[in-house]
Amino acid sequence: RHNVAQTDRFAAMAARYGAQLRLTRFRPAGRFAKLLRCKRTRSMNRAMTEDLDTDFTWQAHPARERIGAAALALSLIGAFAGAVGLSFQSPVWAAAACLVLLAALSRFFFPSRFMIDADGITARYLLHTQQIKWCDIRRFVQDDRGGYISTRAKRSWLDAYRGMHILFGIHREAVIERIRARLSDGAGAWAH
Repeated sequence: RHNVAQTDRFAAMAARYGAQLRLTRFRPAGRFAKLLRCKRTRSMNRAMTEDLDTDFTWQAHPARERIGAAALALSLIGAFAGAVGLSFQSPVWAAAACLVLLAALSRFFFPSRFMIDADGITARYLLHTQQIKWCDIRRFVQDDRGGYISTRAKRSWLDAYRGMHILFGIHREAVIERIRARLSDGAGAWAH
C-alpha cells in the first residue's frame, strides 16, 4: 500500500538491468482482504489508473434513444389508465394508475446519470441515487444496452438487491473500457 507509486521506478530499474519485473504482495483472504482493498486512498487509486484519472460522467435516456418503444409504452400506459378509469368510473383512479406505471418505468422514461470516479460508480435515477465502491465490486456483466455490477462473485437471487444496473447510452465502449481498467487491479472480476 505504501509503495504503489514506486512501481514505475521498479519497472525502469528492471529494464535497465535486462531483468523481468515480478512484484509480489501479501494477499490475505476473507473479510481482511476486503478491508485492505477498501483502505486504498484516493491518491493510490489515481496512481494505479493514471490514464483514467479524470471522472467520467454520462447520461442515458432510453425513451429518447428508442422512440418507437417509448411511443408503444405510452400508448399501453394510456390504454391501461383509461381501462382503470372506466372500470372505477373515476378520472382520479386513471391518473393514479398512470402515475404508478410511469414511476415503475422511470428509468426508461426519464434520464439517468452515471459517474465513474476513483471511488466507484454512482448512478442517479429520478427516484434515488446508488453508489458502489470499486473494492466491493465482484462481477461485471454487460449486453448491448447496459451492464450489471454486482457485489457478489456468483450469480444469486440477491443480485436484484445488491448490485447496480447501468445504462450505457451512446457511450458503451468508453464505459466498458473504464470499468474493466478499474477492475483489472484485482478489485473485482468481469464477464461478457
